[in-house]
Amino acid sequence: MTERQPLSRARYTAYIIILICACILLYLFYMRDMRFFLVPSSSMLPTFQPRDYILTLSANGYDRGDVVVIEDPMDPNQYMVKRIVGVGGDEVAVWHGALFVNGSYVSEPYILEPYIEYRMAPYTVAENHVILLGDNRNQSDDSSTWPQPGQPAGRIVGRVHAIYLPFNRMQLVNPYPFTIVPDDVPETGNPSAAGAG
Repeated sequence: MTERQPLSRARYTAYIIILICACILLYLFYMRDMRFFLVPSSSMLPTFQPRDYILTLSANGYDRGDVVVIEDPMDPNQYMVKRIVGVGGDEVAVWHGALFVNGSYVSEPYILEPYIEYRMAPYTVAENHVILLGDNRNQSDDSSTWPQPGQPAGRIVGRVHAIYLPFNRMQLVNPYPFTIVPDDVPETGNPSAAGAG
C-alpha cells in the first residue's frame, strides 16, 4: 500500500485560485444575474456600435445616466439597451433639441447629435418608473416614441458594465452623472414655462 503524496505548493495554489474563481462566477451569475447581450442596432451610437457584445449585472437601484438593458415594451420577448434620463418624480421634457429634467437643461456630451427640432412634452415620471432614451437620439425607438413614455423599473434586466467583444472595442461602461445647468439655456428656454406640448 502506497502513501498518499502531499499536495505540492503549486497544485495547492492552483486549487485555491480555481475555488476563488468559481465563487466569483457563482456570485456574478446567481446573486447579480450576470447576462450577455448583442447590440443589434445603431440607436446607442456612439456609446455602442452595432454588433457590440455587452455584459450586464443587476443592481438594487438605477439612476439617471445609467445605461441599462430593459425588456422591449413593444415586444416582451426582446430586449433593448438605452440610457436612463429620468426616474420616479422627475419631470422630463425635450425642447428645441435639448433635454430638460425638472426644468433644468441637461448637458449630454455622450449623444451622437441633438434632436432635429423635436419636442417631448413635459412628462412626470411615476414612482418606480424610468424614462429611457437612445444616445443616437434621431434614430432610436425609446420613451420619446412609445405610447407610454415611463417604463416600470422592474423591467430592467441590468446595468451595462462592459463591452467584451469585439476585442478592439473591449472596455468598461460607466454611468454618466448628469450635469444639470441651474439656469435655463437662453436659446432653448424653459419647456415648462413655454408650455411645450
